[in-house]
Amino acid sequence: MDARALRRMATEADEQHREAMRTMPADLHERHFSTADPDRTASRRRFLGTVGLGGAAIAIAGISVPVLGGVAGAQAAEEPYAPDAADLQLATFAWALELTAAAAYGLAEGTKVLTSGEAEVVRLFQGHHKDHAAAFETLLGTVKGEEVGGTTSTTAAATPIQSLVDGLGPQITGAPDAASLMQVLLSIEEGAAATYLLALGNLDDTLLAESAAKILPVESQHAVVWSQLLEVPIEDYLPAFQTTADAFDPASYAG
Repeated sequence: MDARALRRMATEADEQHREAMRTMPADLHERHFSTADPDRTASRRRFLGTVGLGGAAIAIAGISVPVLGGVAGAQAAEEPYAPDAADLQLATFAWALELTAAAAYGLAEGTKVLTSGEAEVVRLFQGHHKDHAAAFETLLGTVKGEEVGGTTSTTAAATPIQSLVDGLGPQITGAPDAASLMQVLLSIEEGAAATYLLALGNLDDTLLAESAAKILPVESQHAVVWSQLLEVPIEDYLPAFQTTADAFDPASYAG
């Protein structure tokens, strides 16, 4: 693939990511941090925009994923924000998965098998995963012991998923060529997309479900870019129906 086509695909993925981050729910952020340290509040505000997609839906590989805008604001305004333990566990796993993906991309950038254009895509996608992790950090209240809505948060900061780090690290650093490395990155993105679809089927909390719905298509777009670079047949990376078969197991996280 020539450099121009690669740059175009990367730009399209980046635009989708920026739109998702721009419209991540802001209501929870304001409720959590309206009385917090101003500098910290300002830095976190960069990750969250105003919900603006209403009841729209995002098409992903032949399916439509609802974007649950509008309702979130009403929920946050009417009652204290308190996701149940199962939702918090699943969202914390998603946070940890984003940290894991960012770490994997960091390892990939350090290899010597990529062209300069491919390495630039690695850096771009790593930044996306870091942004997604930061958004979950904001949504979940970030620091253990922080006062949130008059109570003390018990949500500890997530860490990379060690079992995945142990499995993916040697595959990345030992990749003999660019195609082998991109195959590993593709598996991460396909697994992430499937994990977010799994989350959407299990999350009861509106704000967390909305966040998952907006991040899912970005991970899917990453997978499309790597699939096209690998010249994977289109029917293989754009199935008629997205499934959860490749999802990472939330039970693997013991953070």
